[in-house]
Amino acid sequence: CSWLSIDAMDISGEVQLEVDHDVYKRRLSPDGTPLDEGGCPRAGWLKPVPGNDSEADPTKAPGYCGSCYGSESRAGQCCNTCAEVRDAYRTKGWALLDVEKVEQCHHEGYKEEIDEQKGEGCHVWGELQINKVAGNFHIAPGRSYQQGNMHIHDLSPFAGQAFDFSHTIHKLAFGREYPGTRGQALSTFCLSVGTRRERMGLYQYFLKVVPTSYSDLRNNTIYTNQFSVTEHFRETASPTAGGGQLPGVFLFYDLSPIKASLEGRARLSFLSFLTSLCAIIGGVFTVSGIIDATVYHGQQAIKKKLDLGKLH
Repeated sequence: CSWLSIDAMDISGEVQLEVDHDVYKRRLSPDGTPLDEGGCPRAGWLKPVPGNDSEADPTKAPGYCGSCYGSESRAGQCCNTCAEVRDAYRTKGWALLDVEKVEQCHHEGYKEEIDEQKGEGCHVWGELQINKVAGNFHIAPGRSYQQGNMHIHDLSPFAGQAFDFSHTIHKLAFGREYPGTRGQALSTFCLSVGTRRERMGLYQYFLKVVPTSYSDLRNNTIYTNQFSVTEHFRETASPTAGGGQLPGVFLFYDLSPIKASLEGRARLSFLSFLTSLCAIIGGVFTVSGIIDATVYHGQQAIKKKLDLGKLH
């Protein structure tokens, strides 16, 4: 869970890497039981290896200035934690291939933390701020960084491992909810994806977002969005084994040029329903009476003419 990255990008060129504001993560056991109270720590906030005290760990010595291993952006820059080393590499657009050779990562138990969380799941929830242009946001393993125009995830700590991204999306919404959203085809999105164990895969959702305005009976207007979705799953080879696509859950969205306008209407009360029903029944009886009277008087007129012998 600590090594999942939530990234967002769009066609305007804006890129949000490893979004951690208003986004939360909770570690889950293989059977789905929460392992903490939420707010999974970012990669780098690691527990020290047992037995590593200040005497055995030079990174805890007073005045320690750790090496950035060639990724310094300024003279005299210090990287005192594994996270600082990885951030310096990411700023350069480099991948940190062997964390065991990095002193800070070794003493922080970077590899041990990865092994400890192996096989766990992750619950992710929160909000993202995105522009009103086409783009995507995704959940994928490894620290992410930009190298030129390429978006890269560093999977070097997970060499030889497979990623199971089977998941359940409980709720997805673009904007505020409005009354009646549950009963519409376009609205919030709930999907249960069948478990695909031991399958390296890329889950893709293509969303068509429709701008929507809703006005209630008091003329209060909510500006929000509805959307429709098409899903696709692609099984891929492991990228850590050389080749293959990045596994994860990718949501691609595009805005519709058409806007939907909805208006709220008052529901008919039971008393109004009874009144309308009585009016309909009364109308039926009235029309039936008119028809019956017309037929009766017609028959009487014809009978009278027959009696007088005037009808041939």
